[in-house]
Amino acid sequence: MSGNLAANTEIMSATLKAGLKQSIETINGEGGVVSNSDLRIAEGIQGSDPALQMKTIKTIMDRAAELNHKKIDNYEAKIDRYLSGEKAEDFYKVGGGLIPEAKVKVLLENPTDQTKAQFNEVYGPGAAELQISRFRRAQERSGK
Repeated sequence: MSGNLAANTEIMSATLKAGLKQSIETINGEGGVVSNSDLRIAEGIQGSDPALQMKTIKTIMDRAAELNHKKIDNYEAKIDRYLSGEKAEDFYKVGGGLIPEAKVKVLLENPTDQTKAQFNEVYGPGAAELQISRFRRAQERSGK
């Protein structure tokens, strides 16, 4: 934060306020209510040390990634349950992977807590559990 510290702080504050309500909803969980006191507390936190804000942003982004991975897993499980083998199934498939197959293979061959933690560190919280669930569903479809 070289240069004008006050201007940089104001820019950061304005940027954080833009996503404040969504961030609180993410922390409160799906369908959570955002109260006026939640907003006031969060706005007060924005006046804190900018280094702390980066930790806060990372925490919120990690939580959002974890929730998204769970939602994708839930969605894919419903597709398997209701549309498995139907022509319409292809219309509801979620896009494949940005994760290299070799990395997924290592995870699936050794799904220890340490391997999952390393996988989640690289690909986001909940990514390991999503890949393991996908593998299990594929095994169930093939009758294994």
